[in-house]
Amino acid sequence: MLKRVGILLSGLILVLTLLAPAEKQLGSIAKLIYLHGALIQVSLILLGLTTLFALLSLFRRKYYPLARSSLKVTTVFLTANVLLVPIITKLTWGIFIAWQEPRVITTFFLFALTVAVLLITDASDNLVLNSLLCVLPGLALILLGLNMGRVLHPVNPIGSSESLAIKACSLGIYLSALSLGIFWIWYWQKQEV
Repeated sequence: MLKRVGILLSGLILVLTLLAPAEKQLGSIAKLIYLHGALIQVSLILLGLTTLFALLSLFRRKYYPLARSSLKVTTVFLTANVLLVPIITKLTWGIFIAWQEPRVITTFFLFALTVAVLLITDASDNLVLNSLLCVLPGLALILLGLNMGRVLHPVNPIGSSESLAIKACSLGIYLSALSLGIFWIWYWQKQEV
């Protein structure tokens, strides 16, 4: 039953992405951009939850399974985003990876750091060390985010769109992805206990 919820939410994200309207300049490529926007925003929220649960687990052990499952889900969402970004970048900007774009560098760095933390905490039984390690990606995001600029990335293409359909589909994809992320955290934390 529980796995069906995850499958249903994943299917909803796929259907909303496919049914989303094309955009004037980018055409159907915009559908991938709506998905990318949702994935990265949800990844950052999940990273914040990982950090919060990890900090709480320093004081109360019961929060560590939430920190650990949140770290796993964040890694899944960042992986999906890292796989999607080169496709979108090639289709829109003509290159696979725009290394001159601070957001791209930050995303790849956070991905690598999150995977490293996941692997290290898998190998360690030290709760305090693992909790502190789980805080690192969130701390890195805060530090990197303070100095992040834009080179190619548009400011707010979805929010500034005049199309209500684009905004509604983007919001639907985002809310479905967020629901899926929260569901996975809840589901996987039960496996951690």
